[in-house]
Formats: sequence, structure tokens, C-alpha cells
Amino acid sequence: MWNHTKEPAVVNWKVRPALDTEYLFETATGLANDGKTSKGGAPTLLQSALLMTRFSREFRLTKPKLWAQRIVFGLLSPFAWLAGYRSTYAKYLD
Repeated sequence: MWNHTKEPAVVNWKVRPALDTEYLFETATGLANDGKTSKGGAPTLLQSALLMTRFSREFRLTKPKLWAQRIVFGLLSPFAWLAGYRSTYAKYLD
């Protein structure tokens, strides 16, 4: 999703079952608003590792294959945690 205009965009989206989708979107939006993502809006690799591990039931990338994501993100997650990254941040959660 991308808003290519200067007008505000409104998105109405239902996720069933919602699980923790709200926390994923709040965290991703907070990171983007704080400038902690790339120009394209993607979190850093270490931040992504924690997000994809924590929210694996709610969201997954289409590439690479799921088994590869689980291995790579599983290996990177402890390093991300040690580097100070978290899967959610209280300041972003409603």
C-alpha cells in the first residue's frame, strides 16, 4: 500500500482472526513515523527478524520461502534483541 498523493489515505481493512495484527501495524507505523525504516518504509534487517518472528501467525513475506525465513530470522532474532531491537515498543502501542 502506498499513497502517491498529498491527500490523506483512509484504509478500511478486516483481518480474521485478527490475532495480534493491531500490534504489528502499530509497531510498523511507529517505526516509520520515527524514521526507523528505509526510504521505502521497510524496517532494518534486525528489526524485521524480530517482527517476522513475533508476528509469524499474522504476517509473512512471500520471499524467500517460509522455511528459509524461519531459519534466517530465527538465527538473527537473538542478535537483534542484544542490539536493543524489540518486536514491539510500548510507545507505539495503543
